[in-house]
Order: sequence, then structure tokens, then C-alpha cells
Amino acid sequence: MPGSNIVCALVGHRRMAPRPFFSMLVIGTALRLWWVWLAANYWESELKDALKWIGKYQWWLIGGFLAVTLAQSYRRTRAVERAAETVVTQDEPRNDV
Repeated sequence: MPGSNIVCALVGHRRMAPRPFFSMLVIGTALRLWWVWLAANYWESELKDALKWIGKYQWWLIGGFLAVTLAQSYRRTRAVERAAETVVTQDEPRNDV
């Protein structure tokens, strides 16, 4: 879980003793697993419907996510290239002064 990384960093910074840290970690993990189990049982039919839909359209979803990833990579690459061009032109001496 992403939040756990922050908690571990803060606990390390505060120099919490390992024994209470690991006991709290185990309790927290058990509570999360219990909550996921309860939620999955409560929304079982909705989850099955969602999984059925994902299974039906999985290749379209993969293609869509691949297209989004390629578009973002292209956009970031262009932004880095433009930034590099700006740095190069700012380092050159100006003759119009």
C-alpha cells in the first residue's frame, strides 16, 4: 500500500522500537485484509460483473492503455527536448544587446 511507505519512513525517523512497530504492522495488515474480505463479500456480484467486462474487453483495454502510455512518453520526450533547446539557446551569447 502506498500509505505504508510514508508511515514506515515516519516511524523510522521517530526511531520507534522494532517490536511495537512490527506488532502494529501485523495488526494493520490483518485489519486491511479483513476489510478487503468484507468488501469483496458485500460487492461480490458487482466485482464479478466488472471482471466479466474486463475479460470481454481485455485486448481493447490493453491497446488503449498502451496508446495512452505511448502518448505520454512522446509528450514528455518532446518537453525534455524543448527544455534542452531552451537551455542551449540561453547559454549562447546574444549579439543584439
